[in-house]
Formats: sequence, structure tokens, C-alpha cells
Amino acid sequence: MEFLLIILVLCLTIILIYKLNKKDHFNNPCTDFLSNKDYLVHMIPHHQVAIDMCNMMIPISKSKTIQNIYRTIIYNQNIEIMLMNQVLHNIPNVSNNYNVILRDNKFITSISFDKKSKPTNYYCDPLFFKPNDHSEHMNHMKHTDKSFLEHMIPHHQVAIVMSERLLKPTNNTHMIRLCYEIITAQRGEILHMNYMLDYLNKNKLDFLPNYY
Repeated sequence: MEFLLIILVLCLTIILIYKLNKKDHFNNPCTDFLSNKDYLVHMIPHHQVAIDMCNMMIPISKSKTIQNIYRTIIYNQNIEIMLMNQVLHNIPNVSNNYNVILRDNKFITSISFDKKSKPTNYYCDPLFFKPNDHSEHMNHMKHTDKSFLEHMIPHHQVAIVMSERLLKPTNNTHMIRLCYEIITAQRGEILHMNYMLDYLNKNKLDFLPNYY
């Protein structure tokens, strides 16, 4: 009887571990509830995808304007990855149990009222959270300024939407500040990129000219 009880406990433990691992593995950052940890675990590789895309485009693009976009994204998101890794490993120490009042989870600014600060088509691609799979996928695509902008605009929107969603439940002051910074920076970059994409579409170009 005691032996059977031990076997039962072991089986239940294995099932529980499996379910927990399965939940982590299939957690969908596009739709599921986000804790501070969920947000960080998904946003770090999400940022890495953007960095990888920019590094890939730097030797290809000629326009100084879009080159500045690449370098800005690389610089800002590398710093944010460093910050997110620090917070991820110290969440119990930097969190608190106090409600944060007067928090604007939509964080409406003047840029928000410009329709070009949002993508015309928005899709939360699972590959945005898998740098290795995303890089492999990009190897089979044509690399142009236009394809980059069409890809990066919805990628930025994913980060904004995730940040808005986390602002609702989190009490962590570090996370709140990070979310506001990501929303502000990436909304502004979407605005800039949409104007560049319009220029390319209007002139039927794949690359911005050198003088742009």
C-alpha cells in the first residue's frame, strides 16, 4: 500500500511538472495574461529580433535616415535588454505590494492622435519572440528597406500592446517606467517609419535613395 502511494505521488508530481512546463512553453504573449516575469521573458527575445533585423540591414541600406533608425533601435533595445535581464533576476526585490494610482495604461500622447503612429495592418507573429527561428525565416526573404519597414512596424506595435497590457496589473515601478519608455519610443518610431513607407509606396521603390 505504501509503495502504491509513493508511485501515485510520483505520477502526480510528473503530471504537474509537465503541465507547468507546457504552460510556459505554449504561453502566448499576444493574448495570455502577462505577469512581470511573462512580459520580460517574452520581451527580451522580442527586442533581440529587432536588433538582429537592424544588424542585417545596415550593410544593405544606403539612406542615412533609415540607417539612423537601425542604429537607434540597436542602441535603445540593447540597453533595455540589459535592464530587463537585471529586473528579471531581481523581481522579488524590486516589486512592491502597493497599488499605483493615476496610471494611464494607454499612455495617450500627442503622437497617439496621428494615425501614422499605428500600423495599418497589425499581426502578432509568434516568430517575433524566437530570434533563431526568425533569423532562419528572414534568410529566405528579399531584404529591402520596404520589407524591413513592413516587418518592423507591426513588430513595434506588439511591444506597445504588450506594454499597455502589463500596465494594468503591475505594481512594479521598474516595469511601469520600462513600459512607458517602450510605448513612447516605439510609437514615435512607428510614426517615422510609416512616413518612410509611404514615400517608398508612392514612388514605387524598394530602397530609400541615398539622399533621403
